[in-house]
Amino acid sequence: MVITHFYPEPVEEVSSSYLILKFGFGVLFAPLVETLICQHWLIPFTVKKLPFNSHNKKWLWAIIISSIFFGLGHTYNPVYVIGTMILGLIFGATYWLFTLRKDIHPAMAVFIIHFINNFLAFVTNDLRTWH
Repeated sequence: MVITHFYPEPVEEVSSSYLILKFGFGVLFAPLVETLICQHWLIPFTVKKLPFNSHNKKWLWAIIISSIFFGLGHTYNPVYVIGTMILGLIFGATYWLFTLRKDIHPAMAVFIIHFINNFLAFVTNDLRTWH
């Protein structure tokens, strides 16, 4: 089996109501829920539970574990899982950096980046199928 694309194949044509639902779920709801579960809940929980003495090592492993969960939530194809695991590493690192900065809530920072990513994917992959 040869995987020739990163995203699932789009349908030929879609209706406006389908795009509205896909936007609501894929661009707003999914990033919010995934951020709350994979970064806002899982990372701090894992940091508290890991047995390492080093605080930095705890954060590193918490981010890795979070990214694995994030990737396994996107099982369209193996390449997509790997790509979303990498994206999960970026989201986890963003969460960690904003815990240090304290000028914006870490979950809000991740949600904004996740929203922008999904919005760009929506525009490039889904809007072209609108009739």
